[in-house]
Amino acid sequence: MTDWAARLEDEKANLASRVKAARSFYDREGARLQRYHGGMPVGFLAAIAQWESGGKMTAGDAGLGEYGYFQVAGDVPPKFGVHADVRRTEEGNIFLACLEYQVEAFKVQFANVDVVANGSEDQWKLARLAFAIGAPGTRRLIQLARDAGLVHGPGLYNALRNYVNTHEPPELGSQSPGKVWFRVHAVDLLWQVGQEVLGGWPGVPVRIPAFVPYSLPAGINLPAAAGLGALLAVALAAGAAFMLRRMTS
Repeated sequence: MTDWAARLEDEKANLASRVKAARSFYDREGARLQRYHGGMPVGFLAAIAQWESGGKMTAGDAGLGEYGYFQVAGDVPPKFGVHADVRRTEEGNIFLACLEYQVEAFKVQFANVDVVANGSEDQWKLARLAFAIGAPGTRRLIQLARDAGLVHGPGLYNALRNYVNTHEPPELGSQSPGKVWFRVHAVDLLWQVGQEVLGGWPGVPVRIPAFVPYSLPAGINLPAAAGLGALLAVALAAGAAFMLRRMTS
């Protein structure tokens, strides 16, 4: 754990360079991020892209089939009825990543509706964690925090952070307990970077505009991104998130 704690301290010390690099990515791809971000804060997306790939489309892990800005795996596009090669274009990579995040945000909030508000900071941090340690790993960590009596109400991400700080994190596949601990804390770091790049309220996950025609997985019910109803839902969710933060701060 010591090595991972040292790495986290290094990342905190280099926060300004992370912000600068993420802002540079936003300067290049901000229009596309704005088009497809749905309810996810745009700055958070820019921070994630810089973290995952250094903001380079040429980045990738051949063994995992991951590619591009957001390291979109080859098995992701078919889940939405989209050809795998779509992830190999700049816009397609952003579109697919944003679509994945909308779905993960929907699923994690639906599964934890008692403690996660729709359109909250928690919802998007948990969606990010589902990519960092895997969706099954995120579900396991949430259950461990619940079993440990750390989940009392709004503030689920705080409970997960408290859990990994006070208990041995689980080993998740090839991820050591130390790596899991680091990745939980790294989500907070990326959120901070994102707020520095482009602050703003999170919104609810929505059906984003189509770069190519797509379908949603069974059981995922997202409102349309455009229209008065969706905008009202986003505004209400933002207000609820603000009140939750006031009550839990």
